[in-house]
Amino acid sequence: MSGGIPSYHNLEWRLDVEVSRRLDRDISKPTFVLKLDTLPDGAASADEKKSLVFECNSAMMQHLGSQIAEALKAAEAPGAQRAVKYIK
Repeated sequence: MSGGIPSYHNLEWRLDVEVSRRLDRDISKPTFVLKLDTLPDGAASADEKKSLVFECNSAMMQHLGSQIAEALKAAEAPGAQRAVKYIK
């Protein structure tokens, strides 16, 4: 096994909303539950996938979305494209 960066395989998500409790009537706390599947660097098949399950609130989900958008924008920059060309 090489100790490289794992690659994306799949992402499943679910939105949970607690609408009420006995003691509190005005509760609406949305929680996102995400399951991220990755493949180890150099994996031959999906049988080697690893899963990470985590929860986050809407503010964290917005932050995650903005970080992904920034990463995609950086990956499209001419310098990044040139680096990828030399890596291949």
